[in-house]
Amino acid sequence: MTTATRPPEVQKRGRPSTPPRRARARRRAQRGYLTLNGAALVALAAIVLTVLGFLYLVQTTRVAGLGYELSRLQRDHDTVEIETARLGYEIAHYESLDTVKQVAIEQLGMSSGGQKRFLDVQRPAQEQLSPPPRETAPPESFWHRIERAVLGTGRASSLDQVASASAPAAGSAR
Repeated sequence: MTTATRPPEVQKRGRPSTPPRRARARRRAQRGYLTLNGAALVALAAIVLTVLGFLYLVQTTRVAGLGYELSRLQRDHDTVEIETARLGYEIAHYESLDTVKQVAIEQLGMSSGGQKRFLDVQRPAQEQLSPPPRETAPPESFWHRIERAVLGTGRASSLDQVASASAPAAGSAR
């Protein structure tokens, strides 16, 4: 697969060799390194097909493995759903009034209420009721009294306290 190149001094068909012809000859010589014969092309195609086949095989194996994993996860999901439904039924059974009554009597030792009687009670007349106790303010602390004295603020009191506090002051002024 070698190509023989002629020296630039050799003339072809009686014409002197020009620079464009030299360049063309050089390009043909370089193309010779890149050209492949039939056997090399077949080998290259076989290698490419082998790599593609291997990649297809790896991908198919991966998809099959994921399919098996999906099937297993679906079985687990179905099992959990069945268990959840069973537990929901069991909760509903224990929440029923008959079951609660049975557990209360048998396990907790409670007894049934038996017969129920309702009594009518007369409400007492308003005059018979005692008046509610008067609300008294909590005693004021020492520090609050000092604060009121310094700031000159007062505190609202009941009328009895105001009347008793103002009576001696009015009497002493006379």
